[in-house]
Amino acid sequence: MNHFDLLAPINPELSAGAIFSFFVFVVTLLVGVAAGLIVLIDGDRRLKKFKLNIFHGFLIFFLFSLLLVMGRFLWSNSYLYEGELSYIQYEDSVKVYEGESIVYEDVVLKPGDTVNDYAWAYEITGEADVFNKISFLEALFNAALYLAIPFIGILLFWLVFYALGALFYNWGKKPSVDLSGILFSIGIGAALMSFFGFGLALVGLFYPWPFLLLAGVSLVLGKRHVQALYVFCKKKLAIPLKKISWLSFGMGAILLLLLSISFVLASASVPSGFDDFGYYMNLPNLIANTHGFVHYYGLYGFAILQAVAISFQGTTGLAQVLTFSFGVLSLLLIYVFTAAFLNKKLAFFMAVVLATVPFFAAHSSIELKVELPLLFYGGLSFLSFYYFTKKNQTKWLVLSGLMAGFAVLIKLTAVLLVFALVFLFFSYYWKLRGGLLAGSIILFVISFLDLGDYGFMKETGLIVFGVISVIGLIVLGAHVLRKDKKLK
Repeated sequence: MNHFDLLAPINPELSAGAIFSFFVFVVTLLVGVAAGLIVLIDGDRRLKKFKLNIFHGFLIFFLFSLLLVMGRFLWSNSYLYEGELSYIQYEDSVKVYEGESIVYEDVVLKPGDTVNDYAWAYEITGEADVFNKISFLEALFNAALYLAIPFIGILLFWLVFYALGALFYNWGKKPSVDLSGILFSIGIGAALMSFFGFGLALVGLFYPWPFLLLAGVSLVLGKRHVQALYVFCKKKLAIPLKKISWLSFGMGAILLLLLSISFVLASASVPSGFDDFGYYMNLPNLIANTHGFVHYYGLYGFAILQAVAISFQGTTGLAQVLTFSFGVLSLLLIYVFTAAFLNKKLAFFMAVVLATVPFFAAHSSIELKVELPLLFYGGLSFLSFYYFTKKNQTKWLVLSGLMAGFAVLIKLTAVLLVFALVFLFFSYYWKLRGGLLAGSIILFVISFLDLGDYGFMKETGLIVFGVISVIGLIVLGAHVLRKDKKLK
């Protein structure tokens, strides 16, 4: 199934030359802005001291996303839809459960929507007189409103996640903020909201008002943490304009372009990918519309959070952007992790590199499944374990296990993450002998897993893993009996 969003930044029906001219327009605009800033900074001493902070970054990101949408206006006509609510159903998405057919249904067009892909919209509605050509200013207003809802919604989600998670992350301590603490707090808060929503679904109370109540309580109780976050973002996450090099500006522009395109595509009112349409957005959509628990194959860890977003907006747009937002958080996590080993410049470079990986870009825009939340929680688990090895505090080990556990609730393949942590734990405490033992046990356990045609036992046989396990036990026994220090 192919779906081209009505406000996609690139019209798929445009010629290659038109698309190329669009990108030339964007690049020229970026270079023009950069040159203008350089001239202004050189001529004004006050601008030399001006610092860009994270709030300026949010504004620039939104304006750039709006530019991508309106840039298309220059290459194709825009229309205002004035018909009735139009729905779309795909027979491919019909699921039969306990004798009942469940069809995924979502709003495609509603009065006041700005439409660029006129041919696609006409094919859906079958009416031509409900589309009226509009001016640039009208299209600009509608596009800004269209993007503002998911943009503000995600910022509010992050804020509530942080306020809720910071209460537990900073338990018994004064509010203190750093990048890793922000990420851990958001991760903890999102997990807690997921458990809260799961409980509401079980008792048939999955409505917006309980989540509004939870958000209000979290913001009130976490007021000091939110205030500390504001000060940190304004002062610490800031850089003087004069210190931004051309290389940093170029990498930042690339990152901004990729994230803006992904954000616009993710905000579509209908999922683009077949798996998203049939399952990953179908399950949360059913939970939100039935206001209760829905028996479905798969896991509910992240689906509950997506259902919360759908219950507020009514369509899957905000839920899809929520998935995209965990990709942004993963980029910040990669930055923090890399900076701990190398330096901030290389950490920023690695974050940009990750954003350019096709797999990451696809799962941030059109294949909005659960891989990005899985990446985020898996990364938090490893980062927490790293802090455990450096600080030797049990709380980091516990937090590592909790983050890995929630990752398993998002997707079962995260069980491999648990195996990796077991291996690292034994290797940390018992060095080589512990690593051999842990590796043997892990392989032995995997050999019993029912993984279908790709199961390890079917491919290599249980005997191989049994032999490896015996070798690991022998090495461990040799150390215990002889105290062979060479094995350390």
